[in-house]
Amino acid sequence: MASLFEPSGLGTRRSGLGTLTDLATALQPRPPATISGFDGVDTSYQFEIFGIDAQPARTNAVYMFCKLEYGTYVPLYIGRAQDLSDRLANHERKTEAINLGAQYLLVHTPPAIAARVGYIEAERRLIAQYNPVLNTQHRGLGALIGGL
Repeated sequence: MASLFEPSGLGTRRSGLGTLTDLATALQPRPPATISGFDGVDTSYQFEIFGIDAQPARTNAVYMFCKLEYGTYVPLYIGRAQDLSDRLANHERKTEAINLGAQYLLVHTPPAIAARVGYIEAERRLIAQYNPVLNTQHRGLGALIGGL
């Protein structure tokens, strides 16, 4: 894993606290709503952040199973899906990612119109850049010489 994602903004909190449970929930630390990641070529991506068990309804998306380590998101697996919620329903690498500490699902959905890099190419570039331990395809030079 050559590089890490760093949070770039603060999450939003809902207003109108009605109970002590609402207050306790609002005071818990939360990850930012979105983060940015660079593909090592020429493109920056915006990722939505979800809990690891989420199955957001997105099409033509790139997703990552990540762990949070010292304030940065570490991609353990990067994939793509035409129908993300369907792909995540029985994902073959999810349990492995959780066993390695994954707690977050990061999702990038390229704009439908005028996307510079489509989701298929974005997946390839991001795997090459971040060398996630659970990916076996498209890995960069660091994976070839011992995961540096």
